[in-house]
Amino acid sequence: MFETEAELAELQRLLGASFDRSGEQLRSIFDASNRLNAGQLSGFRGVRLVAVATVNSKGEPRAAPRSAAFLHGKFHLAANTESVMVKRLSNMPAIGMTYFENHLLIVGHGTAVPQGQLWLRGSTS
Repeated sequence: MFETEAELAELQRLLGASFDRSGEQLRSIFDASNRLNAGQLSGFRGVRLVAVATVNSKGEPRAAPRSAAFLHGKFHLAANTESVMVKRLSNMPAIGMTYFENHLLIVGHGTAVPQGQLWLRGSTS
């Protein structure tokens, strides 16, 4: 685990705030018994293939596979600075990310922030 106690506390706050904003349907499906807490999410190790969603200049949704790693409480996405995805995110930094394997589902929505690579901040559910 690479996350500090402060990073885990911030991630847990973010997870709670995100769930509090979710709709009735989502809350009826994902109760406390089947949601990851910050400590469990920090166990998401290695580079994994995720689906990343952005929008183009017309506001049309676009999804593509990307490599992602979870480190210090944030998802880091591999992206070339000249890629179409990075150009879209430069114009509109709203981003969605989904990882699923067997019965594990991780969905995140937020704002992409370039820092040599892109990382997701904002709501995670």
